[in-house]
Amino acid sequence: MRRLGVALAIVVFACAGIASTAVAKTNPLTKISVDSTLGQKPKVTFSKPFSVKTSAHRLITPGTGSAVAQGAKVMIDYVVVDARTGKELETSFGATPVSIPLGSKTAPALVHGITGAAIGSRVLVAVAPKEGLTKNQGKAGVKLNDTLLFVLDVKSVRTPLGKATGEAVPPVAGSTRRGLAARRSTSPSARVRSSPVGTRRWWDRRSVPRCCW
Repeated sequence: MRRLGVALAIVVFACAGIASTAVAKTNPLTKISVDSTLGQKPKVTFSKPFSVKTSAHRLITPGTGSAVAQGAKVMIDYVVVDARTGKELETSFGATPVSIPLGSKTAPALVHGITGAAIGSRVLVAVAPKEGLTKNQGKAGVKLNDTLLFVLDVKSVRTPLGKATGEAVPPVAGSTRRGLAARRSTSPSARVRSSPVGTRRWWDRRSVPRCCW
């Protein structure tokens, strides 16, 4: 009987440990409400201030397309909210979506949140202060220890080729690198590409939303 009692006690403690672990691993983003209607700017509702010490993500609306893989380039719409104040910092809804190359080290929390999601998904990502995206955002009222909330709609994906495909084509007789460079330099598109960065910043997008440049 004594052995049976000890065995039962071990089982009880083991179950209690499993339950406490499950509670500890509960996604903190379940406390945040996000509209699930794709294509429309989402409303993000939560009790302020909200913060996380470790970045986390939650699938709001599952997509029906293929899963996004590491290394792909994903087109997204997004909303960025300061979780301390609830203030919207920036959105691409009603403007132009941005492209994020998954595998970039610029914003690993965003890359991790999108990887594995299907095209057509809406994902909520909480980026912890230690990720560094709050740096240089003082003008927007963002503090260094603020958590940033990203709601991301995965619109499309493009996977770069691992290597070139097709057949090799020999160069045209009489063409040289110098000649090609000269022809390119006189084309309108070449003149645009060689213009100062300041005049084309509007299309020279970075790998993370503009608020986090």
